Amino acid sequence: MIRALREVSRSDPLSGGRSHPDGWGVAALVEVNGSWRQLYYRSGEPIYEDPALDGISSLLRGRCVGVIHSRRSSRKELKGIGHTHPYHVRSGPAELFFAHNGSVLRKAFNEPDLPYTDSFLLLNELARWIPSLSPREALERLRDSFGPESTSLNSALLYHTLSSTELHVLNYYNLNRAKEEEEYYKLYRWEEYVASSSVAAWLEVGSPLGNGSVVSL
Repeated sequence: MIRALREVSRSDPLSGGRSHPDGWGVAALVEVNGSWRQLYYRSGEPIYEDPALDGISSLLRGRCVGVIHSRRSSRKELKGIGHTHPYHVRSGPAELFFAHNGSVLRKAFNEPDLPYTDSFLLLNELARWIPSLSPREALERLRDSFGPESTSLNSALLYHTLSSTELHVLNYYNLNRAKEEEEYYKLYRWEEYVASSSVAAWLEVGSPLGNGSVVSL
């Protein structure tokens, strides 16, 4: 999986061979001897140039729940480690790690001029909702609230408390605003993995999720 992500980040066949050069990151809970260990790493370097990749990959063994993301920025001024996914915030007793692919019109947000990516603004909305909604319900609300103003809301939400670790994935794209062919926006699932269509094609595995669906892993 990580090798596939590295290679399609170098040259994405479903996006005209363009790269994803604007950083990468991973957030994961790894079970070691019956207890969880947390791994959270972000880099402004491309995943295919980061010498730390092999060492980090070696830690993701055994029972593991997590998100890995490689970024191509749509805004030149919002680059660097602070804008690399997965993002992290707290919501009540929960830690939220969130990665998103796609774009959302700034006018969709209450404070559109904040110097953050649209992805981080989406996470702030999730954090505001989750004390009263489950993580899955919050992603469904995200889809319904921001879908019409987005190209894609493809996202992964890792939710962790002392008593619960959950991973939920939203596959949503809006063909009325899409900038790529439909296949580019599809997410694929096999076993307990969900990945982009580019990664799934490289591995030759998986079945597509339905547009608008939320899956829990």
